[in-house]
Amino acid sequence: MTVQSLRRWINDPRAMGLPEECGNLIILVFAAQTNRSFFRHGAPFDAKLANLPDEVELRQQQLPPEPAWACAVERASRIFGLVSSPLLNASNLTKLADEIQI
Repeated sequence: MTVQSLRRWINDPRAMGLPEECGNLIILVFAAQTNRSFFRHGAPFDAKLANLPDEVELRQQQLPPEPAWACAVERASRIFGLVSSPLLNASNLTKLADEIQI
C-alpha cells in the first residue's frame, strides 16, 4: 500500500478538506498501530509529518519475539556500539537493521 492510496481512502467517498499535515498524521498513526514501515524506491524512508511523498510504500513488518528483540538490542549495543530503543515496533526494528548494515 502506498501513501497515495491511503490519502484516497481518507477522502473516500468525498474530500474531507484536511490539510496535508493532518492526512500525514493519520497515515503515521496508522503505520505505528499496524507495525508498518515506510519504504521509498525499495529503501527504508524516514517518514515525517512534513515530508511524506505519495510514492512511499507502507510494508507490514513481522516482529520477532520480545526476548529475541531484547537480545538483539543488547548485542547491537555491545558489538556495534549502537543504541536502540527497547520498545519493539516496526520503526525501531527497521532503524536498527538499517544502522547495522551501514
